[in-house]
Order: sequence, then structure tokens, then C-alpha cells
Amino acid sequence: MAALGEDHRRVNGWSLPISGRHVFTIAMFFAIVAVFFGFLLPMLQGVIKWCFLGVFSAAMLTTFFAALRVTSIDPIDPMVLGKECPIKEDEEVLHCRFCDSDVQLDSKHCWECNKCVANFDHHCPWLNTCIGTQNYLCYYVTIWAFLALASVVLAASAWLLVDLALDLVSHRAALQGRGVAPRLAGLAIVAGLVSVAWLLDLALVGFHTYLCYMQMTTYEYLTGKVSKRREQLHRQRFSPRSP
Repeated sequence: MAALGEDHRRVNGWSLPISGRHVFTIAMFFAIVAVFFGFLLPMLQGVIKWCFLGVFSAAMLTTFFAALRVTSIDPIDPMVLGKECPIKEDEEVLHCRFCDSDVQLDSKHCWECNKCVANFDHHCPWLNTCIGTQNYLCYYVTIWAFLALASVVLAASAWLLVDLALDLVSHRAALQGRGVAPRLAGLAIVAGLVSVAWLLDLALVGFHTYLCYMQMTTYEYLTGKVSKRREQLHRQRFSPRSP
């Protein structure tokens, strides 16, 4: 997505222009939901069916509402909007000539959205919005919930694959003509495609968990630039304490 002109500021992930990757993310989410309810769930039997259904439903709802929250929030630095910020009287501020406003020390100007974002982490093209102080927690919940969602699909696919394979071996003659081969192929395709998303999301979860532990942002990690506010927090956390 190209940088916007100075006269246009995007509010959130629903503001134009729409990102193609955002559309892909929404389509993928609903495709996974459709595959689970339309293909996997009908093949499950007994108690395990309700266990998978309960965990999947919880992960699905959490992913949906957390992602909706991330996309709908405006993560702009409140100082740009003239709102009060919880900063000390003697704390330094920066001035953004593009926003024509003072901003907090950890704010950065996003060229995709044309605004300064408080505690800027990164611009997420998959949700079509910037990630900062106001929506980072929901973003973190989203990637964890999606990991759980994909894990349930993979687990259900593996369960059914093993079950069908065992039935095919022990009752080969009885199962002929019952469409076992197409179901095995379908399960293998679902497991293969979802595993790609699962691995990518696992890497994302691991990366952001590391950043949370180090109290860093993605921007700071990639550029090596640390705000003065962050430097103070790092010194307080990692400096040796006197006995």
C-alpha cells in the first residue's frame, strides 16, 4: 500500500485504501471456520466431537472479536488529537511536522496511515492498521487465539486421518465404495494448508512473546532505535540491584 498524501489520515483498519492482505486474512478466517463446521465436525463422533467443538468455538470467537477490536481502534497518539496524556510535567516530547503536533517520546509517524501512533510497534497489513499502545494487547490476543484455532483444525484433521487409515487397514473390503479415499485426500489437503498458517503464526507468537519479555517493540527490534522512555525502562529492569 502506497504512502498517503498529507491531506488524508486513515482512522483504523476499515479506512480506505483496503489492503489486499487484509481481505485475504478475512477470507482465510471464514474459510477455516467453514472447513471445520462443514467438513471436519460431521466426521467426528462421540465425546471427542464436543471437545473439539468447544475449544474451536472459544478460539474462533476470541480471534474474531480480538481482531475486530484491533482493526476498529484508532491507535493515534492522543496528543495529535489534543487529548491529555499520562506523561510527567518535566518529560520531554517530540514534534511531528507531518501531524503538526507534539507527540510522545515513543510515538512514530506511520507513512501508511499518515499519523503518529503512540508506542508504535508496526503497521500490520494483514489487519490493515497500525499496532501501538491502544491495540497491542488485542493484537497479541488475536495471534494467540488464531494459533489455538489452527491447532484445533490440525488436531481434528490428524485424528480423523489416523482413524480413517486404521479403518481402511482393518476393514479394507467393507470400506470399498464409501468414499474413504476422497476423505483422506481432503483431510491431507486441509492439514497441509492449515499447517502453513500455523507455522507462520507460531513464529509470530514466539517473536512477540520475546518482544514482550524484552519490553521492546517490533520497530525498535528491526531498526535498533530505542526511545528515551524505553531506555529508562530497560535501565530500571536490567541494572544490577545493590544488596
